[in-house]
Amino acid sequence: MISETGTTAENVTRNRARKPGILLGVMIAVAALLLAACSSGNDAGEVANPDDLQASAVQVEGSDKDLVAKFPTPAKASNLSTNDLKVGEGAAAEAGAVVQTEYWLFLGSTGQLADSSTTHSPGGIDFELSPDRVVPGFAKGMEGIQAGGERVIVIPPDQAYGSNPPTGIPVNETLVFVVKAVKVTNKS
Repeated sequence: MISETGTTAENVTRNRARKPGILLGVMIAVAALLLAACSSGNDAGEVANPDDLQASAVQVEGSDKDLVAKFPTPAKASNLSTNDLKVGEGAAAEAGAVVQTEYWLFLGSTGQLADSSTTHSPGGIDFELSPDRVVPGFAKGMEGIQAGGERVIVIPPDQAYGSNPPTGIPVNETLVFVVKAVKVTNKS
């Protein structure tokens, strides 16, 4: 039967049936966009955990003696991350290099300063970038830094001290280092 507007009852029924399909398609497209926005952008294609502390989220303020790193606490990290605050000059540190480093270590759980090179050796401490000499995450996180460079390194517990920390560091603690490379000496 044709109505006065020239449409049939069958066409009207078909058009009504299409509207839920369009709505479903829009909902799927929005869901896909939301999932893409949650992507961490890493090579493995993993979805970022919003509770993971990333080095880029750490704010550094103050001077050498009163340096403060600010980030939401308690903070946990499941992946190593770095963020260059200042790019240095010269050769980039390679695995096994010795880097004279000024550092400030903050606890992820509280944000408190746990250790600093300024209390041990003003001007920096020499670290060999080897997992046998320093925690694996520190060795890996320092690779590529140049003399004069400043960097934030967030180290998850499995690449830090894990269940066997030194005195003053809680078990399974996320470590947040702020480092300044004074000098880089590569082995090659």
